[in-house]
Amino acid sequence: MRIVFVCATTAAALLIGGCAAGKGYVRADYDFGKVDKIAVVDVIGDVRGESAKNQISDFFVMELLKKGFAPVERAQVQVLLKEQKFQASDITSAEDAARAGRILNVPAVLVVNIPNFGDEMSLTAKMVNVEDGSILWMGSGMGK
Repeated sequence: MRIVFVCATTAAALLIGGCAAGKGYVRADYDFGKVDKIAVVDVIGDVRGESAKNQISDFFVMELLKKGFAPVERAQVQVLLKEQKFQASDITSAEDAARAGRILNVPAVLVVNIPNFGDEMSLTAKMVNVEDGSILWMGSGMGK
């Protein structure tokens, strides 16, 4: 399953420099062959500034591209959601992320959470099915 590898390598790429570890889990009964396009809808947590959030999103976009997905970057997502009067602050749950994905016309969305951002960093990321709001994949990573 390419999605597990994508997210594990992305977590590692984000945590370059020092010791890093990551893990991910995938929904076993889902056909990931249906997912060709993924929107990185938001980067939340202890990350301040749009530039930092966009850079983190870009790491995920690069990994998704390497694996053959057609990613929609966070900056573009934010513009499209703003045009639709959908506030980024509305993305607080899997259901909200799924609703954003339906607006963006993608089968899955990715939300990245970085609760610790600094010398020691941790992150979680989850891929959400826009049809029903279920979580398709979730991964985590930490490093120094």
